[in-house]
Amino acid sequence: MRIVEDKVLLVETRDPDAIISTVKKSALMETHRGSSKVAVHWGLKEAQALAALGHDAPSPLLRDYKWTGKFAPFEHQKTTASFLSLRKRAFCFSEAGTGKTASVIWSVDYLMRLGKVKRVLVLCPLSIMKAAWQQDLFKFAMHRSCSVAHGSADQRRKIIAAGSEFVVINFDGLAVVKDEIIAGGFDMI
Repeated sequence: MRIVEDKVLLVETRDPDAIISTVKKSALMETHRGSSKVAVHWGLKEAQALAALGHDAPSPLLRDYKWTGKFAPFEHQKTTASFLSLRKRAFCFSEAGTGKTASVIWSVDYLMRLGKVKRVLVLCPLSIMKAAWQQDLFKFAMHRSCSVAHGSADQRRKIIAAGSEFVVINFDGLAVVKDEIIAGGFDMI
């Protein structure tokens, strides 16, 4: 796959019809010996469709996102953020200390800027609710609101109802406020 003039993804494929029938902003460019080149507009929706078809498409996040926070991302963090921004379901199995949390934050911030995500629920162990998530949100997306839902059931309910863009809760605390979470308007977990 090649990026052409920061506008088009040129995809080599043996099944151009799968792309053309799925991605409206695409066109067959050429076919030679069973391999075709398809030009695809390089937008988020189109890159997500290519990823869903199994193509290793780069996210327009790499072109459009202004990396926020105190630190500049490493290349592997940009790659991780790109990968995450294109998939509805994904795991990040990077090693400890590689900046996974920052990559997730940048990916979500990008999707929030585009209006694709409004509210995020972060489920994590109690030990990293503040140390990793709350502190890293402040480091990498200080313009986003974050609350840690911890304490009594009433305290957790109030925190969830307060409307922060990111709500961090531990696994054990989830059952206590299940109904509030379901009604909380979270569109990303």
